[in-house]
Amino acid sequence: MKRILLSAVFTMSFILTNGRTYDTLYISTLHTTHLIFEDELTYVDISNKVIAAKVAENNRQVLAIKAKEKFNFTATISTLGSTGEMNTFIVLFRETPETLIIDKRRSQSGHAESNIEVRPYDGVMQKKLHHIADKRYGIEILCDNIFVDRDVTGVVISIENQSGVSYASEGVMFVLENRRKSKRKPLLEKPVFPVRTSGMLSAGPGQKASVVHYFDKLSLTKDRVMKAYIYESGGTRHYTLELNHNDINKAEVLVLK
Repeated sequence: MKRILLSAVFTMSFILTNGRTYDTLYISTLHTTHLIFEDELTYVDISNKVIAAKVAENNRQVLAIKAKEKFNFTATISTLGSTGEMNTFIVLFRETPETLIIDKRRSQSGHAESNIEVRPYDGVMQKKLHHIADKRYGIEILCDNIFVDRDVTGVVISIENQSGVSYASEGVMFVLENRRKSKRKPLLEKPVFPVRTSGMLSAGPGQKASVVHYFDKLSLTKDRVMKAYIYESGGTRHYTLELNHNDINKAEVLVLK
């Protein structure tokens, strides 16, 4: 009994020593917020039933969070990683959060990758690509532009809603895949996460919207493609965009004066 008690005290001391508290996290009923951690998650605790949280099956470093209903009080989410680091997030409701992807991984310098500097450039929202699109059910999803600012690659995805029903996306999931399926080689899939996202991919009837995803040092070989999967929140209108090595490697390089 004494050994169990001492072990518990040591474990709690280790967790508290390695614990971190981050800024307020806003969640929505329309959109899914994703948290990306340095280590695999071994434990998740939510303080209230209005919050839904799920660890990704194919990547236990990713936690998907969504509000089951609107709420006007403060809640919390705590996570424990495989190395013993515990994080606590203050959670509030906001129907249109400013960001849906929060990356807590660190670069070799020890800083969070989500803190990369992105210089202002109004031209990124202008449509410069026309061959990457998926149009069905009165909804058209397009990749309007791909640009490079130093080692940061930006991918602009837009929505044009010509249907009579609003469209709200849960977010864009980016996956690296083999360009062609082969009987000899299995299809290799690897999720890739932007380090920063600006905008929302949601639009009412007759409306348009755009979102910019920023990636750190993104490049592709000829045998690989990056697919963007767009899933409708609470619906079944799903879309896929495919970006090849020319789209990524020959992206417009920004030159700011």
